[in-house]
Amino acid sequence: MTKDAAGTPPPQTDADVAAHAPPRALALDTLRGLAILLMCLSGIVPEALPNFMYHGYYPRFLPDADGVWSAVPDPHTFRPDWPSFTWVDWVFPMFLFSMGAAIPLALHRRRQRGATSLSLVTHVVQRWLWLIAFAVYVRQITPAFVEHPTSLATWALGLLGFALLFPVLMRMPMRWNPRWRWGVRVGGIAVCVGLVASLNHRAGRAFSWADHDIIILLLAHMSIAASLLWLVTRRRPWARLAALVLVFVAHDRAIRGGWAWLDPVFSLPNLLLDFTWLRTWLPVLWPGLIDLSVLLDLTWFKFLFVVIPGTVVGDLLLDLNRESRAHEPSEDNNQNKAWSTARLLALAAVMTAVILAVLVGLRNHGSVVFEAGSLRLITPWATWVGVLPLLIGGFLLTRHATTHNETFLRKLLLWGAVWLLLGLLAEPFEGGISKGPPSTLSYYLVSLAGSILLLAVLFIVTDVLNVRRAMALFVLNGQNPMLAYVGIRNLLAPVVNMRLFTVSADAGAESANASLNHLASDLLPDEPWYQLIWALVQTLALALVVTVLTRLRVVWRV
Repeated sequence: MTKDAAGTPPPQTDADVAAHAPPRALALDTLRGLAILLMCLSGIVPEALPNFMYHGYYPRFLPDADGVWSAVPDPHTFRPDWPSFTWVDWVFPMFLFSMGAAIPLALHRRRQRGATSLSLVTHVVQRWLWLIAFAVYVRQITPAFVEHPTSLATWALGLLGFALLFPVLMRMPMRWNPRWRWGVRVGGIAVCVGLVASLNHRAGRAFSWADHDIIILLLAHMSIAASLLWLVTRRRPWARLAALVLVFVAHDRAIRGGWAWLDPVFSLPNLLLDFTWLRTWLPVLWPGLIDLSVLLDLTWFKFLFVVIPGTVVGDLLLDLNRESRAHEPSEDNNQNKAWSTARLLALAAVMTAVILAVLVGLRNHGSVVFEAGSLRLITPWATWVGVLPLLIGGFLLTRHATTHNETFLRKLLLWGAVWLLLGLLAEPFEGGISKGPPSTLSYYLVSLAGSILLLAVLFIVTDVLNVRRAMALFVLNGQNPMLAYVGIRNLLAPVVNMRLFTVSADAGAESANASLNHLASDLLPDEPWYQLIWALVQTLALALVVTVLTRLRVVWRV
């Protein structure tokens, strides 16, 4: 791009921006969409399935002193003495990782559109505040929080709260007058605030910032920390990893409560965000409105163990885009096909097998996975037996990486292997892997490694082999994650639980109203695996709704 006499580059046109902006990383969108849909499925899985279908610390079956397994009397009791790792435990770190990997892509895209460093910082802070408000609102309109037990009116309020988010978060058509776009958004915010106020005006209820969606709130804090860190270290990704030392302090503080000399630092959010002292001079309708201290806990930044390495992977994606654009299309196409399809599929199979080996080996703490005579493989040692040969095989398959895609895949395999081995090494020293609370270090590292390896598998499928039509459901849900996340509890749950259908009862009994959930339960056998089919159908239905809305460009953004 040429400059004028003053040294200022000419303004970029939309065509210039489109030509230089990095393309969407389809594998990353797919990973994010998969995480959202697995999150939906994990919340509606029926009871009485094996332990690996639930959070590891909520086992449904436990062995007695003789090794005989039986159902636990209370499956919803937290069991810190049963550390394990399941796919349900992995879902949230997977989403955190995908968010971290997307940060370099999103901020770099803004820089190419001409954003200054100050405007980027302003954008990051604004997004952080929006996500905090979103976390509070989403919790306030969750039907189970509005009223328990729920009623038809409760489900209707949940649907209303969901609908009100469209004018607030949806991208308005550019052909609209800016004043109209601004007016619709401000009006939507006002109605949302009014709905929350009315819900908290009832007897026995009072607004409190503590009533928030913890997942969204954690995403907000991880997003601002990782984004600001990336802006400072974007030219030195390795320097970013030095911040993990401070993250370890937050982790150790959460798990052991040590580092007493840092008490003033960790108590600082309470001091700065608790404004209840204002009640002495100001009349306050809701005391909870001026106590913001519950919105921040410095020990939460332990999750940066997943997000910060995710930003490094995002830098690798940026480098891949730059290198690919530096070649002519014909040359780049030839480079992409250096490895045979069979070799790529073998590599994807090996990395998938590594993930499965981890999930199988860590699903039940201290259980025998394989026994033959005097040979007994007990978790987590069985994981090592499966993981090490597979990783060696993966590195053999990635030898002689010559193209950009091949080099990228080899780096992902290396990153995944390093974090996985570190996590498995830390696991026995912490009494076993556990999501907690408190979460163990091995939990973050193993989750991070699995997310990196799964991203590599999806990259082979979507970006190298171009199998995109079959993955469109996950891609489009990953491109609209906020809508998908709220849709789990405020669209799917009301639709399947509202009693709108009249069904005839047995002879001599009155007819009764039933919901889709009741009808599905009656149609399917009582066995839990059959009931799981209904959970899969619900997840697919939500995915299809989000897919259609995304294709119509109804996308939520903050």
